[in-house]
Amino acid sequence: MVQFVGTAAGYLRKSRSDDPTREVSREVQELAVRRLAAKDGFPDVTLYIDWDRSGDDAKIERRTAYTAMLQALSNGEISAIYAYSPDRLYRGMSTFVQLTRAASERDVRLVTANGEIEGDGTPLAVAYAQIGAVFAQLELNTAKARARAAADVRRRRGDHLGAVPYGYQLERCAEGVRLVRRADQPIDVVLDAWERSGRRPRTCARILNDELGLKSARGGTWDRPSLLRLIAREAPDRLPRRAPSGRRSEGPSPARFAKLLRCHCGRTLTPNVHRERREGRALTETVSYYCARGHASRADHPRVYVAESVLMPWMKGEADRLIIPFDEVVETASEGVQGQLDALDAKQERVIEAHIEGLIAKADRDRRLKEIRSARESLDSRRRAVSTPIGRIDWSWPPTALNDVLRNLWSHVDVDEQLRPVHAEWVVPEWRTA
Repeated sequence: MVQFVGTAAGYLRKSRSDDPTREVSREVQELAVRRLAAKDGFPDVTLYIDWDRSGDDAKIERRTAYTAMLQALSNGEISAIYAYSPDRLYRGMSTFVQLTRAASERDVRLVTANGEIEGDGTPLAVAYAQIGAVFAQLELNTAKARARAAADVRRRRGDHLGAVPYGYQLERCAEGVRLVRRADQPIDVVLDAWERSGRRPRTCARILNDELGLKSARGGTWDRPSLLRLIAREAPDRLPRRAPSGRRSEGPSPARFAKLLRCHCGRTLTPNVHRERREGRALTETVSYYCARGHASRADHPRVYVAESVLMPWMKGEADRLIIPFDEVVETASEGVQGQLDALDAKQERVIEAHIEGLIAKADRDRRLKEIRSARESLDSRRRAVSTPIGRIDWSWPPTALNDVLRNLWSHVDVDEQLRPVHAEWVVPEWRTA
């Protein structure tokens, strides 16, 4: 037996399919690849695996293992490439030409269970290989057309398309295929955990995974995306608001002094929320503030973190120096919230007009209006919290509402090297008693 010099590569691929009877399993492909390599004298094979990846030329960028194999081929690190069949390697003429050209330049053999691609390299063998690539693409295009036609029929019939969400299963009836509830995936338990967590996705996921041991739709663990998909489907009104970036926040921030504390280096301190759930106890939140610049320059920052509880006595004492009627401060805070509400109203009108003029689709319109409604609800709750003057600051107010009022009192609060507050810059100096 001839022993080839170099490294053998084995390529395994499978497209996503809902019919397991038509799939070639990984074990079958790997066994065929290793047998072909051993027959040529390669005792070991470096496997490149693209699972649930289409062989379509238009989706070649998704086959990351294939791309890595081509790079290794170009670098001269591969002596031979083995696959279960040619359609595992390519499903179109473009990929076929790219692969065979790269292999020819490096004198690398392409071997499948059906034989060597391009055989002995004669014009007839090359022509047969090219014809095979053309028919592989024809087969793929035929399958795609058949799938589109079937999807159109199912869509007109009202069948459920796509993955089956948590809490449901497919059931065939006279009208078609419908989603029905399943008892072994209780949605109410997930919603209860959502409320217990304070509507915080990661905290809720920990409750479901660690405390309740509840499996997700596909039998795995819960994570933030899977949880938010369920809440958006079953109880969209309970979703946390979206940030300007589009990412949903973990609920209202509990930081009372956000965007207020200015470090001695000039940087605004960043809030940090530590959440902990001990066995048999409710979820606890500890708020602290840190200087991001301090992490890179500890020599100039003896302290980097400070707890909110340490800041609280000084902040309360400074706030007690307010001498103007408290309703004037509340009115200023309410006006700021009202300005944001007016901006949301204007944005809502623009979205509706854009849809009427045909600039955006109905689905996009509904998504944007839903985000605007969520933002309005959050602002309305903050405005209600500061709409009733009581003559002084109530430190039991929600943190976001309290932060609104404090930021109307002070433009910033300076802290020293120990991150202790030393001076508050009042928006109107006359508001502060001596």
